[in-house]
Amino acid sequence: MRYPDWTERVTGLSSHRGLWPLGLEPVGFSFARQLLPGLTNVTTNIRYYSFFCWAFWTFEKHLRDQGTTEFNPADQKRWLARLENLFRAATLHSNPHVLGLAGVTDTARLGEGDESLAVDATDVPSGFVPALYSASWRNLRCGESTARGVRLSEELGRPLARAYQETLERAASKREIEMLLSSASQGPTVPAALVRKVADAMALRPVAPDEPEHEKLRELLFRTERQSSNPEWRRLDARRSRSLALLLEFGRQGRGTIRDRFDIHRIFASGLLPDKRRFEVPAPYQDDFLIWQRYQERQYERIALYGFWVLVYDALHARRRTPREICRWVRADLERSPVLAEWLGTDPLRITVGDAEEAILARYRYREYPDLAADDLRVRILEAKPQADRAGAALLLLLLIVVVWRERRGDLPRWARDLHKRYGRERLDLEVLLEDLEGRQTESLGDLVDRVVEVYVLSQSLRVALEKFARGEYRFFIARDQDGFRIVRKEDPAGHLGYDQPRLQGAYSLLHGLGLIDLNAGYEITAAGESLLKELQSHHAESRALADSTAAA
Repeated sequence: MRYPDWTERVTGLSSHRGLWPLGLEPVGFSFARQLLPGLTNVTTNIRYYSFFCWAFWTFEKHLRDQGTTEFNPADQKRWLARLENLFRAATLHSNPHVLGLAGVTDTARLGEGDESLAVDATDVPSGFVPALYSASWRNLRCGESTARGVRLSEELGRPLARAYQETLERAASKREIEMLLSSASQGPTVPAALVRKVADAMALRPVAPDEPEHEKLRELLFRTERQSSNPEWRRLDARRSRSLALLLEFGRQGRGTIRDRFDIHRIFASGLLPDKRRFEVPAPYQDDFLIWQRYQERQYERIALYGFWVLVYDALHARRRTPREICRWVRADLERSPVLAEWLGTDPLRITVGDAEEAILARYRYREYPDLAADDLRVRILEAKPQADRAGAALLLLLLIVVVWRERRGDLPRWARDLHKRYGRERLDLEVLLEDLEGRQTESLGDLVDRVVEVYVLSQSLRVALEKFARGEYRFFIARDQDGFRIVRKEDPAGHLGYDQPRLQGAYSLLHGLGLIDLNAGYEITAAGESLLKELQSHHAESRALADSTAAA
């Protein structure tokens, strides 16, 4: 087959990162959406939710003061832009080194001697865009966007706005706050003295348990009190609440030993805490933990296949064009791989797939902590020291996750097994890999490598390129013409060897922002987090018991 004329050859040295050359990432994203609905990778600052509620609430109050409730959405947008300028300046005055503040590089900063602060800039990036907070703000039901503008919800939008206002009123009088808002709405500047007075109260920052917003923001994430009458919303709220409770449980059982999100990934992979104690999964969260484990298996599969993507890209960069030339390049790396020789002996590509699987499984079982083997191979793929180890580690990781899945899947409920067959061959589900290997037990490992290169990398990348092209996107990387494969967009292929962003870090940042987890002390749970976790354990245990009794009836 010839692919051709719609591709663009890149001759310069500039890199084009693009997205998803093998199209595997959406599967991981779907797990994340299922486990932490309403949150994203970038929703890391909890107070953005209450600030936006307050901004729209004050706009409504401004309209009432004008004797109307009707408005042009453009007026509301201008109001929000002015208050965001005020919010950013207050935040930077309170904390000049704040992280995650949208538009920070374009914001006017407040000097100690300034008499006024400009708030009329309209070209500063807003945090209220779908890629940042607006989609999450709506999905958590703070409000909704309509053709007539953004409207607050009665459920949490208005309570959050009033709580934010109450925090401001602890720092300044109602009259001073009204003066600040009046200046922001009517003129190009606001009095600097008033901004300084409310800066700490207004700023983007963590929310302490004794502040008015805390209970409302906690409810925003966990929904133990304000449960929706909509069954689908209730289901999503419960799933998010349980996953966040599970993250708190890691902090409780971890006792300060969890240092980063990679430790969390290892808990999903092995069931072990960083100090090798077994993580005890509380009963209400066992199903959610099973889903996180399937997510982690998918991550290892993805990293293994992208290990081969790097090898193929290197071959193309070295002007190996035909599938045969590319396969020889990859095989040469495998023959030099110390880790492959360590696991499978000399001349490993000549042994059969079945014999390779048996050797891998025996070595896996022999380890003191067998379920950490996959993570060790992930590290070797990422570090590639020596370079040939990337090829060997990628092949071993691919085989390891398949043979372990074959053993493990029979002990799982059917719904958990089926998580690895939702997307089929188009996204190379783990069940697809298992089926392929089952039919190739007597083939040589070298022949299997050729299939991985030709089907899972080359053909898969062309499949994804065509999908993107059909959508009018040009973020693909290789194409095929009459002379073979070629690079059409340059990139650093090793950039795909990390984990998908599964919203874990964002979720932990939100918990930290509510003082429930201390990220500076080994992801350790706080007293407020302990108290909430006990409440959640009881809440979700009761919910599960009710669901079980309903199902039995």
